[in-house]
Amino acid sequence: MMDESSARAILGLKARENPRPRLAEFRANVRRREAFIENAPSPETKLRLKKELHDYEQAIEVIAAVAQSVKQRRHVGFCCCLLVIATAAACGWWKYDQYVKQQIELEQARELDYEHRRFEQKEKLVNQRLKEGEGYLNRRQWKSATEAYQSALSIDPGSVAAEQGLEAVSAGKLEEKNQKIFYRLGESQAAMEAGEWEKAIRLTQSVLKENPGHPEATKKLKSIKLKQHQQKVSLLAQAVERDLESGDLQQVQQSYAQLEKEAPDHPGLQAYSKRMNQALAELQARQRQALALMQQAKELDKGEYSSEAVRLLDQAAQLDPDNPEVKKLHQKINNYSRTVKVPEDVATITEAIAMARARDRVEIAPGIYHESIILDKPIKLEGGAGVGKLENKEPNTRASEKPRERVILQLPAGEAPLLTVRATADGSHISGISFQHAGFDYDDERASAVIVQGASVTISECSIRQAAGHGLAVIDGAKVRALGCSFTHCGWDGVSVYGKSDKRNSYAELFNCISQDNIQHGMEFWNGGHGKVENCRVLANGLCGILAMSPLAQLTVQTSVCSRNRSAGILVSDQVKGKLVANRCDNNLLSGIVARGQGTDVQLINNVSNGNQEVGILIHQGVKRSAFSGNQATGNKHRQIWLNASAGR
Repeated sequence: MMDESSARAILGLKARENPRPRLAEFRANVRRREAFIENAPSPETKLRLKKELHDYEQAIEVIAAVAQSVKQRRHVGFCCCLLVIATAAACGWWKYDQYVKQQIELEQARELDYEHRRFEQKEKLVNQRLKEGEGYLNRRQWKSATEAYQSALSIDPGSVAAEQGLEAVSAGKLEEKNQKIFYRLGESQAAMEAGEWEKAIRLTQSVLKENPGHPEATKKLKSIKLKQHQQKVSLLAQAVERDLESGDLQQVQQSYAQLEKEAPDHPGLQAYSKRMNQALAELQARQRQALALMQQAKELDKGEYSSEAVRLLDQAAQLDPDNPEVKKLHQKINNYSRTVKVPEDVATITEAIAMARARDRVEIAPGIYHESIILDKPIKLEGGAGVGKLENKEPNTRASEKPRERVILQLPAGEAPLLTVRATADGSHISGISFQHAGFDYDDERASAVIVQGASVTISECSIRQAAGHGLAVIDGAKVRALGCSFTHCGWDGVSVYGKSDKRNSYAELFNCISQDNIQHGMEFWNGGHGKVENCRVLANGLCGILAMSPLAQLTVQTSVCSRNRSAGILVSDQVKGKLVANRCDNNLLSGIVARGQGTDVQLINNVSNGNQEVGILIHQGVKRSAFSGNQATGNKHRQIWLNASAGR
């Protein structure tokens, strides 16, 4: 039963306000609300409005009962008063009553309009929240959808659409969760089939972490671990088989131990153990045989290479590949220098070089060989009987003017170089060989007889003659020491030392050598070439005897003879730093010794220059004389010694 205070609150009456004058207004509002309910936009709204109307009518009944009791108590007094004032107020009452009725009607209209607007606003807000919730639901934004539907319920607690929206959110979340589980378990299955066990386990465990006790994931995890174990056992068994077949017993023992630990009840363990013990017995037999062969090889080790010892050790290594003693002895004997003989061991020098190893010796028997040799490893290449006796020949040993004929390398002039020494042959020694081209090549690009490219080599007691190009070409930073060699009748220079640009990266030392009757220079140092000439004879060459014109290069010429050349005996220029000591320059077609060019620096000590067709010793302006003493010049046609000569000469 509703009390008076609740009824007053519903009707909007104040605590002491007399309700009687407004009862008609309240009853009129009931009729208006009934009409509004008939036009409600939805069943939910109609139901809610009916409940509100029921409360409103009950409140009117409570207030009407209160007003009636007050009326009965005051009826007698009120009648007396009314009679007293009736006459006086009769005229004004009618007007006042009309005014009150008008105000009541206006107030009722305003209240009805307010209620209508309030209902429309609430309905609009609910519909907006429902629409938002539907959008979030379609986009699977569960949290936002839930908040939108809950907001609609807070505005309209009886909203069926909001309740249905929340149910749809719960269903969507469940569906998404199941899809995620299905996807992860599918990925886990694919990883398992691909043998990616750790990935498969990780994916399945992630499902169980979010869904503890999930039956399908639990079953899947057990299946993965079982298959992983089965594959591991299978691979270990295969490894044992493979190692048994390869004969690697140490690896067999490791594989067997792993298999035994992983699968102690594996049916093949007993057979594997038997085969392993059998293989071990065979290995021990091979090891004993290898030791016996190694002992035989030790007895043949006399400090020099033995092919028989190497053969025995090869057999021992096949029987026991991991024996360190066999490897050590094999390496020791192999490191001894071997001698490969031509044509006793192989038919050609090229074959001998291919067979030889670093530091081996290739001995060539007397004869003529038509080959273009490429030396690409550090060996001793020796020709003729008694080869090897010239290795320690002192620089003062004079080369014979008669070329050695016993071992001859010969090719047509236009075909190829006779010997090319590559940078990989650093440390090689060539001796006792005569190199010569047959015929003459008029081409601008001619083959030199011997070319040394970037290697450091020694050439001794060799004869180079009739080369199509240079006799000896030292290039690309090579370093050559020539002892007792002859370079004669070559198409270009007897010896040409050159490199790259102005770098002093090619070098030659020539001791006791002859360079004679070459079409161009006897010895030339240029474009990065420098070196030393000692106790040499440079005779009757078509241009200079010795020419050095390499910027910043250093050249030493001492105790050498430069005679009968068709230009100068010795010419240094273009910033060369030259040291000329105790040389003899006679009967050259131009001057004996010439130094020219700004920046050239020379030391001339105890040189003799006689009988030359121009000047004995000619030093041009701009040349620095770091030392000049003890020099002699006589019988020269133009002048004997001319210092600070003009550039025109």
